[in-house]
Amino acid sequence: MNKTAIYLAAMAVVVSFASCRGDSDMAHMQQLQDSVFAAYPGKVGAVHINPEGRENLIVVLGAPGMYDLPEEQRQKEAVAVGAMALRIFGEGNFLKTGRLVFTKDVRNTLDAPADGLTSDMKIDSLKTAAGTK
Repeated sequence: MNKTAIYLAAMAVVVSFASCRGDSDMAHMQQLQDSVFAAYPGKVGAVHINPEGRENLIVVLGAPGMYDLPEEQRQKEAVAVGAMALRIFGEGNFLKTGRLVFTKDVRNTLDAPADGLTSDMKIDSLKTAAGTK
């Protein structure tokens, strides 16, 4: 086998693996979105998820009813969504950080809405507590 054939075979394996992982990430994002809607029935009008660089998870909730929660309660919700995300993405995930953004706009599709209130999901602490860092 010549070097070109070996190189092409290796590239095919890498591309195949990357595309499968991308499909898996899309399935995880859909599952997380469905889980958030199920966890907050009637409270969340929109969910936008962005696994930025596969290490930083951004979840935006268009949730007028949750927007006015006290910061302490928003932080608890952020940690709960972070734990949910870690369960869904599984043990071998690359997540290091995450933030939950609350907005009044139920049609929001931005990672940083103008009225966004941001809470840390504590992904690193959750992974350390679970022993999966």
